[in-house]
Amino acid sequence: MSNLSTKEIFQSLKKISNIFPNKNWVIAYSGGIDSTVLLHAACQISKKIRAIHIDHRFNENSKLWAKHCINFARKLKILCNSYKLQNYKILGCKNQEIFGRKERYRIFAKKIQSNEILLMAHQLNDQAETIFLNLMRGSGILGISGIPIKRNLGNSLLYRPFLNIEKYKIQEYAKIKKLSWIEDPSNKNIHFNRNYVRNVILPHFLKRWPNTLFAINQSSKYCRDSYLLIQSHINSLIKNKNKNLSSLSITWIQTFSKIYQDSIIRIWFSSVTNTVLPRKSLKHIYLNILQAKKDSNPLLKIGKWNIRRYKKYIYIVKYTKTSSNINYCIPWNGKNGIKIPGLSIMLFSNDISHLIDCKKLKWSNVSIRNRINVKNSLNIKSKKLKKIYQKMSIPPWERDTTPLLFENKQLKIAISIKK
Repeated sequence: MSNLSTKEIFQSLKKISNIFPNKNWVIAYSGGIDSTVLLHAACQISKKIRAIHIDHRFNENSKLWAKHCINFARKLKILCNSYKLQNYKILGCKNQEIFGRKERYRIFAKKIQSNEILLMAHQLNDQAETIFLNLMRGSGILGISGIPIKRNLGNSLLYRPFLNIEKYKIQEYAKIKKLSWIEDPSNKNIHFNRNYVRNVILPHFLKRWPNTLFAINQSSKYCRDSYLLIQSHINSLIKNKNKNLSSLSITWIQTFSKIYQDSIIRIWFSSVTNTVLPRKSLKHIYLNILQAKKDSNPLLKIGKWNIRRYKKYIYIVKYTKTSSNINYCIPWNGKNGIKIPGLSIMLFSNDISHLIDCKKLKWSNVSIRNRINVKNSLNIKSKKLKKIYQKMSIPPWERDTTPLLFENKQLKIAISIKK
């Protein structure tokens, strides 16, 4: 048994200290062999460490596993916080794997501070498994580029120091250091796609082609480089022709070939939402939104986001719950900021100076109202109000929350709020 594995593991962690010298480390600690080695080795490199364990509640022994993780971390003089997920069946989720992954990353993003970096123990075998699964889903070059070594996470970063290290080297380290870890019996259940690839497919490939893991990883790097090049080019095109990233000119999009249009929409969506646009959604956008009638108001919901069309533009709008019962009329002297109900923002006179000459306003008669108040108090008919919104290019989905500035009973401007 060689100490070369130990040396390679330590080098991968020392690299993080060099790249992020001012970051404290948070270890994503499941209790399995990979994260156990990561936690143990990290303690030899840095003293500014804590761990997070996620109790998925998928196994009847999950409470014992959480206790094991807390006790193991305590022996290393490390704080380990354990967070329990809700039961995915009660919540109506059908796919255990997808639910677990989404909730896990949601908690990580919430709990990691800006002065910290989350370290995860994905290794080279995990990379090969992920790429193989993505191939079976018919993924493009982004999917085939596999697991990124680092990415943004909430207000901080996620980093995977073991991504270029083979599984057997991690196993060697654990045996040399005489570590104890959790063996999840579900990892042998080939009913799960990843386990099937891990336990059935990859062993056959490795027997025939011993260099399989490195070859797949190399191809993934080529794909990632290609994607980043395309992404940079497309983002440059978008920024040059579109002032606001949350919307794109349909006329401009349609000057490109279909291949370009697909790339523009995919990369635009990814840049705004930090998620991947599903293939079915791309087809829907092309057929039902880009080619919709000019006076239509099509809508496509994708997770927390809505794709919409207004006039000659398509928009990405984050879904937020707004109360339809808010009714306000607030006097405003222009000297101080004014809090807009339902939007959690402060509005200042400087924010509207590009829309109206504030010096010409009689501030003693100025008020800020919303659509419900205008309808109820000023008896302005819906059709007339609609024409005002259209003239000021306020999209239909923004009209209920758009503040309206009145001088006496005369509407001066509608104030579009970019949240």
